[in-house]
Amino acid sequence: MNAGVQVIPQALPTDLFQWPQAPDFAPPRESTVCAQRDLPTRYPVNPRRMARNFGPVYQQYYNDRGDYSFGLSRLRELKGYQIEEKYRNRDGLVTARARDTFNDRQVVLKTFIGGGPDDELHRIRLLHEMFILSQFNDPRIVRMIDYGLFEGNPTAVLEYHPRGNLTLWAKKRRPQETDDLSYQIEVVELMIKMLKSLSRFHTGGFYHGDVNPWNFVINQNGIPVLIDFGMSILQGQTNPFVESGFISGKPRYMSSQLLNGNTRTLDDEFYALGCILYYLLTSHDPYDDCNEYDLWTLESVKRQGSLELDKREPHSHPTLRAIIQKATHYILRLRYQTHKEMHDDLNACLRTLKREKKNAA
Repeated sequence: MNAGVQVIPQALPTDLFQWPQAPDFAPPRESTVCAQRDLPTRYPVNPRRMARNFGPVYQQYYNDRGDYSFGLSRLRELKGYQIEEKYRNRDGLVTARARDTFNDRQVVLKTFIGGGPDDELHRIRLLHEMFILSQFNDPRIVRMIDYGLFEGNPTAVLEYHPRGNLTLWAKKRRPQETDDLSYQIEVVELMIKMLKSLSRFHTGGFYHGDVNPWNFVINQNGIPVLIDFGMSILQGQTNPFVESGFISGKPRYMSSQLLNGNTRTLDDEFYALGCILYYLLTSHDPYDDCNEYDLWTLESVKRQGSLELDKREPHSHPTLRAIIQKATHYILRLRYQTHKEMHDDLNACLRTLKREKKNAA
């Protein structure tokens, strides 16, 4: 499998790109929050209404025909957003920070502008993510504040977290002394919070599919918020875009089974969490001595055993090494199988670290 080549799925039905006519979207009632603040009224998204709008259409995606059609006339024109900074333009999907002038706040716009040979598929990928966001209203999962057409393009409006992702958190917090127990305690506490965020998402019936340090942002309360659901799938189902190689995650954070083309399971998500723990402790991506795009070699290296922390951090605590080794074990049955199992090990590690820090003091 070549990660540098995007393949258009051949198994997708021919009617995938037929966009039927649909009734005009009726916005929900005015926001009481906006009225209390004496700000111009926007029509905020009601989670139940979103689920009702997206649900019936999206369910067709997983029926026998595999149809995933969506009428553009369901989406209304978004107004009052001013672009402040564009983060990236990848595959026709633009992510930008914007100002919501109606409510005087910063938001993130994720919009599809197209311009490539696979435009329809990338548009469907964004709608796929918008549907998943419509199913959640949880502070640990990024909220979709609004959705519609921005400059004629399908757009999701997401809440903005200025503190950034885990990579920025690690750069600011990681000390020079690698045997600092205080930092290791912070990391384990953060891992417990991340596990809880991921557990909330799994409880909703989905697998994230791309768990890595860039897909957790830290909110104002210090809680990791899960973002970026373009590769997420319903549990027990398969995603034709993933299977075809159309979209891919970060290979260094994927298990060897996923690199080998197997269907995603729960332990693959725990594998990625183990890799994140390694990153937070070392400031290095796992297997960074391998070419990330040489998937055959990377998969072969991962089959040789668990991710070893000793090479990068010889002074790390043994309990942390044990958690990483179990989470990233090549043999599936030897990995973490449940959220509780990993949560219990992290809590035990946290108690041990705090006790040793107290004794050292």
